[in-house]
Amino acid sequence: MKILHVSHNYFPVVGGAEVMIQHLSEGLAQRGHVV
Repeated sequence: MKILHVSHNYFPVVGGAEVMIQHLSEGLAQRGHVV
């Protein structure tokens, strides 16, 4: 499945949403999804 996360900020900006999106994206990619 192809997944797109949209956010105003992303890593290396450190904040709750940015860190959560990074971890979620990495986990989904490990499961074979295209993020």
